[in-house]
Amino acid sequence: MGEAECIRLTEAYENYLRKLREKIGADFSAPYGVTGTVASAFGSDGGADQWTMPLSAALMEKLGILYTK
Repeated sequence: MGEAECIRLTEAYENYLRKLREKIGADFSAPYGVTGTVASAFGSDGGADQWTMPLSAALMEKLGILYTK
């Protein structure tokens, strides 16, 4: 990964944190993502775990963070 890609990644991460602060509040910290429970909707009971991550799955694969065995 080159310098330009690192800069773009840093900017995207900072944008993610800024958006979270705007929606949830300045005292909220979520450097690794946000977890929650899926609400019931469209005939589904809900209750599953869900995650909002600061990086996309595609980018995590590219960085070697996310992979399949």
